[in-house]
Amino acid sequence: KKNMEDEASVSMLVVGTEAGQVHILEPSGTRVSVTVTLRSPPAFIAVSGLYTVEYRIVCACRNGHVYTVKNGELSGGVIELDA
Repeated sequence: KKNMEDEASVSMLVVGTEAGQVHILEPSGTRVSVTVTLRSPPAFIAVSGLYTVEYRIVCACRNGHVYTVKNGELSGGVIELDA
């Protein structure tokens, strides 16, 4: 959601790419608002929070690592999963 936790409020699409990038699209879907580059392509993405207040994006990637993006910045802590 962009700015309030209402069912009818405007949402923003979050997209992961094969190039290892995570894009947050504007509500209209015509422009990219935020781009974050990960070290591997994301396989699973979970998003929580409000874009204008505070949000987190958790990405489980193909290299077996889990990365956290908080308010557009890649967090320094990385979770490594054993295969």
